[in-house]
Amino acid sequence: SLEGNPTTESGVLAYRCIIAFEMNDLKAFKKYYAKYDSIRQNFPEPFNEINYENVMVYHHMVEGHTDQALAWCDSLDSDIEAAELRAKVYEHARLWEKAFYEIERKDSLNRRVENEVLADNLASLSQTIDSLEEKERKAKIIRQQLIIVGVLATFIISLLIGILLYRRRNHRLLKQQYAMVKEAQEQTANVLSIRKAFVKSMWERLKSPVQLLMNYANVFNNPDFRLKLEERPKAYHDIVDSAKQIGSLIEPVIESMAHDNTAISEQQKNVCQDALRSPLSSLIGMAEIIAEDKDHHIPEDEYLKMREVVSNNAYMVAISTQELLYFSITADGQKVEKKDYVGLNETVQSILNSYDWRNRELEFMFSSDVDDDVHIHTYSERLQRLLICLLRNSDQFAAYGKVEVSCHAADDGTYSISVSNEGDKIPDGCDEEQIFMPFIRVTPSSHGLSIRLALARQLALSMDYKLHIDMTYEKGVRIVLSLF
Repeated sequence: SLEGNPTTESGVLAYRCIIAFEMNDLKAFKKYYAKYDSIRQNFPEPFNEINYENVMVYHHMVEGHTDQALAWCDSLDSDIEAAELRAKVYEHARLWEKAFYEIERKDSLNRRVENEVLADNLASLSQTIDSLEEKERKAKIIRQQLIIVGVLATFIISLLIGILLYRRRNHRLLKQQYAMVKEAQEQTANVLSIRKAFVKSMWERLKSPVQLLMNYANVFNNPDFRLKLEERPKAYHDIVDSAKQIGSLIEPVIESMAHDNTAISEQQKNVCQDALRSPLSSLIGMAEIIAEDKDHHIPEDEYLKMREVVSNNAYMVAISTQELLYFSITADGQKVEKKDYVGLNETVQSILNSYDWRNRELEFMFSSDVDDDVHIHTYSERLQRLLICLLRNSDQFAAYGKVEVSCHAADDGTYSISVSNEGDKIPDGCDEEQIFMPFIRVTPSSHGLSIRLALARQLALSMDYKLHIDMTYEKGVRIVLSLF
């Protein structure tokens, strides 16, 4: 602790502020600056003003006050240091042209200083040579020494000139490379931003039809549900309209995923299109048949079978569309801030209890060796989507038995969530990475997008979590989410 010595503490805090800013740890910078400014206001006499201008420049950069940051740069005694800080201010403000100008200005000042030093050295060397030439007349030995000194001086001067030329050429190349990298980064960021905005706009337009299909899929999945005869035409017309709307809007989303640095291959795109076209076509065809049956010629038992087909296809289309859009939106790999502080057991139980199981033959249970008062920092919306992906995976592929969701506390103080289901195991020869690849079907009999686990891992990585398959699990499949 540095308390009790304002001079030392303010000096150290100045360095901490500078280091935190250079490491882009703005939270740490604000914390250190608050202490630093408090000492300056409360203890002005013993306050250590070393690096004060630098700290104020960084403070105004963090607060977004570019003009004030530049004003503090002007207060520096060193033109070189002032130019270097201005370059950082302009770069922080994304004013690249001015930033490059300040970098060139700093380099120019450095070269001027180097040239002045070189000129001084040359002048001093010239005086030495004159002195030696004067003494040459007195002795042959001194003349020989002067010759040696002259040769050495020439070599040194040539070496210095060569170094300066090399540095200038290298600096020019570095500037060109820097400009190219910046341009490429900006182009990539613009493409990703445009595609992400496009997909989000598509999702806003698709939310309503997707939710409508999901609602019908859920109620039709209940064998006790009965729809009145007079209500059937409207209900199935609504299903047809929603399915057609999804079919018309989802194709541009698939095409957009094939044209940037997160692009999917042509084969993956075909898998994606086929997985949606087939259930869409079946859904529309079957729903139109029922909707047009105004005189109720379809027998009840046949109608129930057709309703089951509609329910299954509606569910597949709604879930596939939803997962595809989530995958596309989060495909840029950007990290998210874990802004929520939630109870681990309570959150997992809530997600499990609210999940609507399609396979009503399955039993599900929750277990935990974690204390109920344990809380974690997370991004609740993405954690919920991730766990729903794992539950849907079990819902689809578990053939029988139970699905168990467990919370576990590790010896190193970290926690994990696992989702286990009984049923078929992972095929032999199929490695873990292949299972998490998007649009890759593990077995020839697989249907659907084959994107759910890829989306789950993508969501996990965005929160700095790890998602893996427990290859030692013998009863079926167990997927583990490790929380760090």
